[in-house]
Amino acid sequence: MHHKKFHNIRLVFMIIGSILNIGFIACCVIAIINSSNEHLRNILLPIIISYVILCLVFYILLGRLFCGFLCPLGLFQDILWKITNKLHLPQLPRDSKFMKVINAFNIFLLIVFLGVIIALIILLAFFSDILAKIKFPMLILYIVPIVMITLNSMARRFFCNVCPLGSFIGLFRKINFVKLKKDNDACTSCGACYESCPMRIESIYLEKEKIDISTSKCIYCGECIKKCPKDNALSITIRNKIIYKSSTEDFLNTQSNKKGKENEQGK
Repeated sequence: MHHKKFHNIRLVFMIIGSILNIGFIACCVIAIINSSNEHLRNILLPIIISYVILCLVFYILLGRLFCGFLCPLGLFQDILWKITNKLHLPQLPRDSKFMKVINAFNIFLLIVFLGVIIALIILLAFFSDILAKIKFPMLILYIVPIVMITLNSMARRFFCNVCPLGSFIGLFRKINFVKLKKDNDACTSCGACYESCPMRIESIYLEKEKIDISTSKCIYCGECIKKCPKDNALSITIRNKIIYKSSTEDFLNTQSNKKGKENEQGK
């Protein structure tokens, strides 16, 4: 699959997935706000439970492909990055030490996230009257978007590095059908994959022995493959079937098109 086709397909899935997930979130919010309405709860609760089960099956089988192909926040970040990147804003340096701090914070958020989800499920199912009395801090609705916009203006997909849901999905990595694979003989350790990776996964180019280099952080966005100049050095597979791989020809064509656009803008 060529670079352009893969990333166009990803964009279509991102749009469809965002619509479906926003609809699910809306159902959850309505159910929580109207938790004392037994009739409405009886309608929405089966929908929410069914969607959660469907998502869990997806997480187990396809992992963080959800993050790269279906997440509405991912789509928002990608759009925001395209805008801020054109403004040539200063980038946040994400070296190894900085990412260790971010990863530790991510683990903390994952623990909090799991605790809140379990508490909400218990309250919604058995103590809806108590849930109806809990006041949702509306300030969060303003703070979260501001923080996301600020962080993602300095680094692509930065929120994905601390997203607790993404980390939860990453727990199923070992049994996922989707894998990021590497041909170590073809790799020249140029580092282009790492520089293009929004998740800053060092093992993409540091790994010298393993074929399967999937990690709990990888969102299968394909950016590392797009920037890899060597044939078959990197690939994304589903049940060992290659769906996207690096190509010298595609890389050169992409670079040529990029230079052509830059020359047109310079005129």
